[in-house]
Amino acid sequence: MDNFRVLEPTISRFASTLLPLHQLGAALPEDKYKLIMIHSLAHAAMIRLHFPFMDSDNASREKCLRSARGMILVSKHIADVDFDFLDPLIGVRNSVRAALDQSN
Repeated sequence: MDNFRVLEPTISRFASTLLPLHQLGAALPEDKYKLIMIHSLAHAAMIRLHFPFMDSDNASREKCLRSARGMILVSKHIADVDFDFLDPLIGVRNSVRAALDQSN
């Protein structure tokens, strides 16, 4: 449980240091790809951390859902010409969605 208390704020602090999604258009293409993946992985890490407690703790459930929505928001910032970025995101998103669907 001590690891849990350390990891959650660490993930949150890390995510807060990332370039905001609305500024991704100004990034170089290779940087944009990395930032999209990092944003997605930060959301996935929060889901992974809270998922075991979703059924018994409303706060963990809400954090999972918030991070899942965040992953969807990341994918909405990908322009039509950047669809190559979606390949790895789709796998992560589908895994998260399936896990959330199973918990309902």
